[in-house]
Amino acid sequence: MSQLHSIKREQFEMHYSQADKEFIANEVRRLLKEDVIERSTSPWRTQMVVARNKSTGKKRLCVDYSQTVNKFTHLEAYPLPCIDDTIRQVSQYKWFSTLDLRSAYHQVELLPKERRYTAFEANGQLYQYKRMPFGLKRSCCVSTYHRLSHC
Repeated sequence: MSQLHSIKREQFEMHYSQADKEFIANEVRRLLKEDVIERSTSPWRTQMVVARNKSTGKKRLCVDYSQTVNKFTHLEAYPLPCIDDTIRQVSQYKWFSTLDLRSAYHQVELLPKERRYTAFEANGQLYQYKRMPFGLKRSCCVSTYHRLSHC
């Protein structure tokens, strides 16, 4: 991402309900408290949207990078494991343990020089991620996370 060139900020405004504005404010406070995001002065900006789960109605924040950083991101080729090999390897064991990483991508810290590319607007303020956000080109995030989990 360090070879990206700044693009003009999108000049449109989202209209949120009062409930969505409160949800966004609470989520931004939570992400700041958890040290996932920080305030930003980046020349990059993308829009945040509130998505709702159709079956549960639960809200979540989504950042749409399709018109900004994802246009310039190169895919990272990293071989994902063959599921048959993985099943064969674990089928010999009787006991298993699992580790559930809450917001798994947020476990991966971004380089300070690359954080500006993740900037987004929320309630009239600009923020950027300090850790890998959801919404970046999926192949890049999936392969990065997989590579790091096998170190």
